[in-house]
Amino acid sequence: MLRLTLLGSNHCLCLQAAPAENAAETRRVHTPAAGGNVRTALQWTRREQCSKVTGHVACATQHTMQQSILLIRCICLVQLVLVTAQQALRVYVYELPRNLTQNVLAAHYQQQWLSGAYEYEADLWIYDKMVNGPWRVKDPAAANLFYIPVLPTRFLHQSLSATTGWQEALQLSGQYLQEALEHVQIQPFWSRNNGRDHFVTMTADSARCTHLRWLPRSLWGELSVIMHLGDLVMREEGIPCFDPDVDVLLPAYNPLEQEPLADVYSQERNVTVLYRFGVSGPTASHPYHTRLIRPELRKHFEASPLPGADWSASSISDTLVDMAHSIFCVCPPGVVAHTSRFWRALRRGCIPVTFFRAYQLPFSDMIDYSSATVNIQPDNIHTLHIVLAGILHDKDRLHALQQQVQILQQMLVWEYESGISQLLQDELLKRISVL
Repeated sequence: MLRLTLLGSNHCLCLQAAPAENAAETRRVHTPAAGGNVRTALQWTRREQCSKVTGHVACATQHTMQQSILLIRCICLVQLVLVTAQQALRVYVYELPRNLTQNVLAAHYQQQWLSGAYEYEADLWIYDKMVNGPWRVKDPAAANLFYIPVLPTRFLHQSLSATTGWQEALQLSGQYLQEALEHVQIQPFWSRNNGRDHFVTMTADSARCTHLRWLPRSLWGELSVIMHLGDLVMREEGIPCFDPDVDVLLPAYNPLEQEPLADVYSQERNVTVLYRFGVSGPTASHPYHTRLIRPELRKHFEASPLPGADWSASSISDTLVDMAHSIFCVCPPGVVAHTSRFWRALRRGCIPVTFFRAYQLPFSDMIDYSSATVNIQPDNIHTLHIVLAGILHDKDRLHALQQQVQILQQMLVWEYESGISQLLQDELLKRISVL
């Protein structure tokens, strides 16, 4: 089966069928570049109905959120990219001893680890995707990627509940990961690329710095890690917590069941700027916890109030409600520079205000986040309300930001094959192409 991705021109190719009321004419296109006379029915819509986000373009509609919830992925025509059966994603899943996978999964469902902290469950999503999804192949010789189905972050917290301290739990999780890597490395496939075509998932805040620093550097080779952390500076004991050359980034896991999409253009957005985060606490002054940005934001809020801004403590569920009534949502660093608050704001149609410096977000070569967010350099926090007031008075700029938020909302959905699943597939295929 061929998947056609067409880039450039005055029309867009919709990769997902549009609702009937949005559909334009269906045409048949001759594509000799496919290596033969390949014809396929394509659905087109005019470019002016689409709004570009780097390589991906989503068709904007005037319908309600419920009517347009299915993302119509459009890509403007510049060049023809054909993903053939030979180029398709083919993942081999290693068979590991029961104690490395099945026992960890069983313990997770028995203990309900971090109950309510679903944002850490991307590792379970990846596991299900690789084990039960269409990308899996049974023959390792046919694979172009190799998945090591371990759950080191989950094992770490299970160990923590059975031990007396964090350091001991970290060492146990290191031993757990080492056993898995040693099991894989006796197979003939690791040595072909020193592990560059092998990957694991780590959803711990510090990713590599949490799990790999306990292991000999030679043991993990060029292993890829699917993670959340995109900090280009953060290191521990000389180890970068994120390696942009081999690692793949995912958003924090936020299923629609927990965080439904909210209409960006709701008339009920009566809060101009929403502040919902803690400032005090035992780790609040640690530079790796908040980058000391949160206390500065508190000072700025008190010294230079913006009409309609709101600051108060709230639960996650109440915060989700408040975000759906806010135009801007302030998203400062937490334990690391990214937080679930950023992804929740997008879900709820609120423009995220970030403070990233030397930071990479998921799928950043396919998504232009700057068109849907406001980023303030940490040294310029004193200008925050001036910047936001300027946008609030510039209706065209505000509308452009909200339009891009709506597009990102629908691109970054876990449940749709056209959402994060497709973005992840594109990212992995891109990595394969440079092996």
